[in-house]
Parts: sequence; C-alpha cells; structure tokens
Amino acid sequence: MALQQFGVRPPLVMPAEQTFADTIAVTLSHPRDDVEIRYTLDDSYPTAASALYTGPITLTETTTLRSAVFRNGLKLAERDAVRFTKPQPE
Repeated sequence: MALQQFGVRPPLVMPAEQTFADTIAVTLSHPRDDVEIRYTLDDSYPTAASALYTGPITLTETTTLRSAVFRNGLKLAERDAVRFTKPQPE
C-alpha cells in the first residue's frame, strides 16, 4: 500500500507496461513542483539521501524501483514497489 501524508499523492511511474525486451526508460512525475522525487533501484525504501530524480531512468535488467516524494527532507508520499522485468532468453 502506498504511503500518503498531508494529502500528497505518491509519484507517478511510467510506463505502465513493466516487461521489456532490451532497455526501458522509466519516468517519474508529480503534479506539485515544490517537492523532490527520490528513488532506489535495489528494492530499498527511499530516504532523503536517495538518488534525486532528474530525468528518465534507463533500465537494462530486471529491477525493482521504489520512489517517494519529499519536501524539506520529510517523506510525504511513497509509491509501492514497481518491478520492471526483462525476461531471460529461451
């Protein structure tokens, strides 16, 4: 379940299709411009020290992404984990 505090929604993760063949560009967005989006690619929960989202994230292997919205170091909302899967060749 996504964490949501103070009426702030979690980040939007795109694309919705989570299976890819070669590479995939993942974008994170939020309607508010007074927040930071931070993320992790190792299934750990984002903190105020996690990577700051600045543009599309290119994935080349199966990855679990977690993202959260912060303002002044306070976590306001967190998205459930999203797993992007690259199937193994047969």
